[in-house]
Amino acid sequence: MMERLQAGGFHGAVDPVEGAVWRVERREGEAVRVEFLTRYVRPEKVDGSLLPENTGRAAVWNWRPEAPQP
Repeated sequence: MMERLQAGGFHGAVDPVEGAVWRVERREGEAVRVEFLTRYVRPEKVDGSLLPENTGRAAVWNWRPEAPQP
């Protein structure tokens, strides 16, 4: 499944995909029941690899501050 996400996903990311989350639901009448959630994180992912306290470089923010907030 991870191969289908490509190296940077489908949204133009420059870094590799860190993992994926799956949510399995069941419809019960008008309601939806969550059966289970699961996730996969690639083994070589390094937590905090973009934080200045771990790299000694400026922080990397993955959003555009100038974008309007919802």
